Amino acid sequence: MNFRVLSMLLIVMLLGQDSVFAVDRDEKREQARQAALALILSEDMAKIYEALPDSASRVEWEAKYWRMRNPKPSSIQNPLKEEFEQRFEFAYNNFRNLIAPMYIDDRGKYYIKYGEPDDFVESIGGGINRNYDDNLTIAYYTLNLYLDFVYTPGRGYEEVEDLSEAHKGPHNKKAEWAMSLYKERISLHQMYTVFQRRVRSTNDYFSLVGVMMADRNDYKMSAPPSTSTFSYSQQPLNADLRAASFRGEEGKSRLEIYYSFPLEEINFKEGIDYPLESYIDKSIILYDELYLPRQQKHERIQLVASTEDEVKSRTYINQHTEYITPGNYSVAMEFENKDSNRLAVLKAPIYVRDYSSDQLLLSDLQLSPRVIENAQARVLKPNNILVVPYVSNVVSKVNPIYLYFEIYNLLLAPEGMAEYEVEYTIKALHASSDNILNRFAKIVAFWGKERKSESVVTSFIGSGTSSFEQIYLMLDMANCPTGLTELQIKVKDMTSGQETVNRIEFELQ
Repeated sequence: MNFRVLSMLLIVMLLGQDSVFAVDRDEKREQARQAALALILSEDMAKIYEALPDSASRVEWEAKYWRMRNPKPSSIQNPLKEEFEQRFEFAYNNFRNLIAPMYIDDRGKYYIKYGEPDDFVESIGGGINRNYDDNLTIAYYTLNLYLDFVYTPGRGYEEVEDLSEAHKGPHNKKAEWAMSLYKERISLHQMYTVFQRRVRSTNDYFSLVGVMMADRNDYKMSAPPSTSTFSYSQQPLNADLRAASFRGEEGKSRLEIYYSFPLEEINFKEGIDYPLESYIDKSIILYDELYLPRQQKHERIQLVASTEDEVKSRTYINQHTEYITPGNYSVAMEFENKDSNRLAVLKAPIYVRDYSSDQLLLSDLQLSPRVIENAQARVLKPNNILVVPYVSNVVSKVNPIYLYFEIYNLLLAPEGMAEYEVEYTIKALHASSDNILNRFAKIVAFWGKERKSESVVTSFIGSGTSSFEQIYLMLDMANCPTGLTELQIKVKDMTSGQETVNRIEFELQ
C-alpha cells in the first residue's frame, strides 16, 4: 500500500470518528436539555414528562407544553421558551460537571429554574488560612431563597445544607470555619449577623443552622418550579371569558365562546362616521387535546360611542360560535388596543359535550342578563331567541338574572305531546354570611315557589309538541347568601321516565 492510499484511509477513519463523537455530543446535550426541562415543570407534570417512553415522545410533549405556555398565543415566538433555551445554554456551557444525564451542577440547576441570582458571595478556599473548599452562597431575594454550595472536582458546585460541609478538617473545627464563612455573607441578608453576635460554640452554630435549614426548606417548598423575566409591555385590559356548548348539526356541537371588556379602559378618539371610535385587534385560537390549533381567527373590531359618559358606562359583550366535533379543547383569546397600550390574554380549557345520543340530554347552562324572543341580531339561538351573554363568573344580587338551557330528545306521547318536569335547586356552597340557615332564595318564574332553606328546590311541569325545548327562567337571588353558589337543573321526561342533570357554579355578590 503506497503512502497516498494509507493517508486517505487514515483521513476517512478520522472523519468517521469525528462524526461519531459529534453524534454522541448531540445526544448527550439533548439528554441534558430534556433533564433541564423537567426542572422547571410542576411535580405532576415532571412525572408525566419523565415517564414518556422515548425522546420522540418527549419532543412532541414539549411542543404542546410550550404552545400552552406561550404568553401571546397569536405570536410564533415564545419568549418563555426562548428564555429557557438561553438559560440552559449558559448553564450547560458554564456550570458543567461529569454527572449524567444533565452534566450541569446544582448551581446551574437553580440558574435554569430562576435565572441569574440577585446577589452572591463566593469564598475561594485553599492555602494556609483557608482550610476549606471553594464555596458559594446565592440569593434570590424575591423568593426569599439563600442557597449554599461547595465545590467538588468533577461534580462542580453541589448544594449543601450548611457551609460546615466546605471544611476539610475534623468535625470539631467545622463550625468554627463555617461561622467565619457566614460572617462574609452579611451583605446578602441581616440574618447572617447572628453569627457575629450570638454564636459562641459548636452547639450554638448547629442550633442556628438547624433553624435556617428549616426556614430554607419551607421557602423552597413554596417557591414556584421556575420564574421568568418576561413581562408584557402593555397594560392589562380587564376582560372575561366563558363558554357553553349546545347541540349542533350532523353530529357536531355548537360551541359558544362569550367575551367582554369595559369600554372605559379603551382609548377612544373622534371618529369620521361616529362621534367616538376605537379599534380592538382580536385573535382567537381553538386548540385540540394535543394543543394543536384547530381554528384561528384574527380580526379588527370597530368600537363606537356617542359620548364619553357612554364609554364609561358600557361593557363590550360578544360571542364567537364554532360547530365542532365533541371533545376536550382549549381556547386562547387576545384583545389589544394599541391606542391605550392595553392587552388582554385569556386562556381556558373547554369540554364540548356530545349530543349525538338519542337519550334525554340537557345542554350546558348559560346565564344571561336579558333574553329576547323574535329578535333580529347577528347571534341568535334557535327560533330567533337572543340570549345576551353574562360573561363574568360573579353574579350580582341587585338585579334578577336569566338562566337559559336546551332539552333534547324528549319522547312524544301517542297524541303528539311531550311532557317534562324541570326541577331547579339553588345551593350555597360557601356562604360568607354567618346566618346562612336563616337566609333563603326566591326564584321568580311562571311556576315559581318560595322556600326558606339553605338549599332551595323548585319545580314546574312543561309541555310541547317537539322533542326539543328551549327554557329560560328569571332568577331573583336578592335574598340569597353571598359566596360560591351552585345552580342545578334536573329534567325528567314524563313520557319515557328518563332523567338528566346539569350544574353551574358562580360567585354571588
